[in-house]
Parts: sequence; C-alpha cells; structure tokens
Amino acid sequence: MIDYWLKTSLKKPDEKKESEKKDIDSKEQAQNTEAKEGAEKSDAKSDESEPSKITLDILDASGKVIRHFPKKEEEGEQDEGFGAPDRNAGKLPVEAGLNRFVWDLDYEGATKVPHAPLWGGSTSGPRALPGTYQVKLTVLGKSFTAPLEIKADPRLAVTQADLEKQFALLIRIRDKVTETDDAINQIRDLREQVNAINKRLKNDPRVKAIADAGKSLDKKMTEVEEALIQTKAKSGQDVLNFPVRLNNHLVALGGVVGSADTAPTKQSHEVFDMLSKAVDEQLTKWKAIVSTDVKSYDDLVKREEVPALIVKPATETR
Repeated sequence: MIDYWLKTSLKKPDEKKESEKKDIDSKEQAQNTEAKEGAEKSDAKSDESEPSKITLDILDASGKVIRHFPKKEEEGEQDEGFGAPDRNAGKLPVEAGLNRFVWDLDYEGATKVPHAPLWGGSTSGPRALPGTYQVKLTVLGKSFTAPLEIKADPRLAVTQADLEKQFALLIRIRDKVTETDDAINQIRDLREQVNAINKRLKNDPRVKAIADAGKSLDKKMTEVEEALIQTKAKSGQDVLNFPVRLNNHLVALGGVVGSADTAPTKQSHEVFDMLSKAVDEQLTKWKAIVSTDVKSYDDLVKREEVPALIVKPATETR
C-alpha cells in the first residue's frame, strides 16, 4: 500500500459538485444510475487527452520505471472470458488529506489485443522480486520520491536466485507476447484503413484496382494473423471450440511458469524457445509484408490520387 497526503483536492469543480451531490442524496443517485453512467463515460473520453495532474511511478533499484499510474482502463475486461478488471486501472485518488493506493506488485504487462479472450494465462506482468525500489509521486509537475522495500515471504522455502530465474523467463515471455500482440493490432488497424478506403471510393472508377490490391494485401496479412491468434474466438468459451494460437500458447506458458514460487523447469525453457521461434517466423513474414505489400498498396493509392476528403453525394430528389 502506498499512502500520500494532499493539501487540497485535485478534483475538478464539476467532480467536486458531483461528489457532494452523492453525499446529500444517495437515493436520487440510485434512480438515475443509468443516465449518470452514460455521462461518466463521456467525461472519461474527454479526459483522455488531458494530462494527469497526479502520476505515480514505481522504479527499480537502477532507477528504471517498471510501472506507471494512472493507466488506461482496458475495454472489454469485464466481458466473459476477458478476465477480472484491473484494480490498478483508472485514476489515482485525489482527495484532500490522506490518500491510499494499492500496487499489486506486478511489473507492466504485455500489450493486449482488444476483445481477445485468453485461456490459461493473462497479459499481466511478472511479480516484482524482493528487493529495494522507489516510489515517485508527481503532483502538478512537482515530484516526490520515497524508498520502497519488498520483503520475501518468510513462509516460502525458495532462494532469491530461483526467484530471479523465474522472473527472467517471465519477462522474456511478456516481451514476446508484446511483440506478438503488437503485430496483431497493426494488422487489424491496417485492415480497417483498407476497408475505410474501399468504402469511401464506392462507385468511384478507381475502386476496382485499389480494392483488388487491398484483397491481396489482406490475404497475406490474414495468414500471419491466423497463425498468431485464434480469429474465431470472440468470447471465453470459444477457445473450447477453436484451438488457441501462438499468443495464447505464450500466455499459458507464463501461467505455468508463474504458478509457483520456484525456478522454471528445463521443459518450460524449451517450450518458450519453440514458441519464440514460431512467433519470430511469423513476425519476419509480417515485416516483409510491411516493407513490400503495404508499400505497394500505399504507392497505388498515391498514384490514383485518392483525396483525403470525399464529400458524400447529395440525395437525388425524384
């Protein structure tokens, strides 16, 4: 637990009024829950572009930031099969007086693929090792640093060396998951852009050449995507019907390695090497697609002089 004292509240005026209103009339709030939830979601979206007035960083002994707060709340985390919501997600408490924030002791997690269920593991980062750390609190641009020590559980008969071996493999797994999920997210983002161009060019004579090039590009991207992730899985139960792919194999391995406070087995290292090699093969294909096919598609769009903005045709009156 991390405690800090604020002389004054950092809440916005409208947030303070809302808090006071809740204290005065909780019954009325319950009756208008749905309407307020919609307003809160709208406010959250508008706040995303604003810099946080307060941030909290966890630093290791070398001074490297291993966790940063606040973090964005991931979409879909409360859906079936997407795991429990991250209690460290969202805003830091900013009340006047004493505030308390609970760090779960995890390092930063791997990149996530939105609305992609996982089986037997998660993208959470590895647990911090026993040792010395620092907490850096920044309020309105001014930073304050304090030491933090994580002590080993005295009930565990495990050496620091074994925990370090476990941590080292879990970090490698996390980083490989990030590489994998980054490629998946890039593929899906490019697909959305291609589909958007096709939609904008509907009934345009240039659409056929560009659409054909887009189909060719999408076919190659899909081959890599389907090797990295099970594209048919949309909910937690879908992975029972469709075999998991490389990204899920990696997080499942992380689940096994992190399931006990002990050094990873030789087999765990061998499985990681095997999965890492398979992922690298797909990432090599993806990089080749980006350097050749994506470039060719982009060059075609430029040659066809597709405008950045296209005015929608007016409705014809009959």
